[in-house]
Amino acid sequence: MIRIRRTAARVILVDHAYRVLLLHVHDQLRPHRGTWWELPGGGLRRGEDSAAAALRELREETGYGSGVRIGPCVWVRELDLPHTPLRQRERIHVAWLDDPSAPRAETAMDAMESGGMLGERWWTLDELAHTEETVYPVRLPALVPAVVRGEYGPEPIDCGD
Repeated sequence: MIRIRRTAARVILVDHAYRVLLLHVHDQLRPHRGTWWELPGGGLRRGEDSAAAALRELREETGYGSGVRIGPCVWVRELDLPHTPLRQRERIHVAWLDDPSAPRAETAMDAMESGGMLGERWWTLDELAHTEETVYPVRLPALVPAVVRGEYGPEPIDCGD
C-alpha cells in the first residue's frame, strides 16, 4: 500500500494537580476496534508549526486554549494509521493548564471528529500506571511521569508504539 505522509501535533496537557487530559474515542467506521484513550491533537495546516497546531487542536477538541501555556515538543512518534493509507509523523508538546475551572470555548470539531469522541478525562499518574484501558501512545503511562515532573531534555524522544 502506498502511504500518504501526514504531519500532526498532540498535547500532553497537565493541570495544577499533575493530571493529564486524555480523550476517549472510537472509530465510527470500524466499531470492532473498540475504544481507546489518546492525547488531543491532529494534523498541521499549511504553514503551521507543531506548537501552533497542538494549541489549535486542543481548542477545537476540548475548548481549552485560554490559560494554556504550550511548551516544547518532548516526544515524537511515527505510525501507520490503521485501515487508512496515512503514515503520520507526530510531534507531541507538553502544555500546562493554569486554571482548570476557567471557562472553555465551544469545541470546533467536524462531524467525523465529534462522532468519534466519547468524552474526556483527567488521569492521575497512578491511574495511568494501573489502567487496563487501551491508551495511545502505548508507552504513555511509562513515559509521562517524567514529563509531568519537568524531566525532559532539549530534544524530543521517540515514544513510538
